[in-house]
Amino acid sequence: MNKIDAEKRKLPRLLCDDNFSQCVVIVKDDSIPVQAINFHRRGIALYTPTPLPNVKSAKISFIYRYDEEEIHILELPFRFAHINEMDVGCQYGACFQTKDSQQEFITEKLIEIEKLLKENSNTNDRYGLFE
Repeated sequence: MNKIDAEKRKLPRLLCDDNFSQCVVIVKDDSIPVQAINFHRRGIALYTPTPLPNVKSAKISFIYRYDEEEIHILELPFRFAHINEMDVGCQYGACFQTKDSQQEFITEKLIEIEKLLKENSNTNDRYGLFE
């Protein structure tokens, strides 16, 4: 990605760390485990070894742990922004639906997770190649 492309992205994607846990997508009555890949306050990138059901929107739940604390995000509505089926698994881009006034508290939690990821990320060694 060149500098111009980087500047176009208003919220940089932050690589998810091991502090994400119990990440599930909820479609109707099914809870499907997924792996969080990238995150920012408005959305999340997910990986799953098998395709998710073909729907436009769903809900997501996960826990983010830091120090002795946990941030719980429970049944947050989202819509799929993109779907990439690969030879090995599928990647999904999900946009959080936080427009409702009742979601204000959740938005604060998402911003806190983003802040923690920024503080703990090493942008010069994004994938831990130089450790």
